[in-house]
Amino acid sequence: VGGMPALVKSDSTGWMIEPASTYQLIAAILSVIEDDDRTRRIVDSAKRHVVENFSSQKSASRLIRLIQSRLALQQG
Repeated sequence: VGGMPALVKSDSTGWMIEPASTYQLIAAILSVIEDDDRTRRIVDSAKRHVVENFSSQKSASRLIRLIQSRLALQQG
C-alpha cells in the first residue's frame, strides 16, 4: 500500500497483505510461526535490501544528484 512495495517484496523481504484481507493476514502470521527458516531468510533479505537501497549514504547521494540536476536546469 502506498510506498511499501518499494520496501516489501512479497515472500522475499516481507509479506504483502491486501487491506482488510483477514485470510492473508492469518496466512502470513501462521507462516512466521510455523516456518522459522523461511522467516529468518526473509528477515535477513529485508535487512540487506534496506541497507543496500535505503541507507543514509544512498539517500544523501540521491538528494545531492536531485539538487544538482535541478540547479543545472535552472542555469541551463
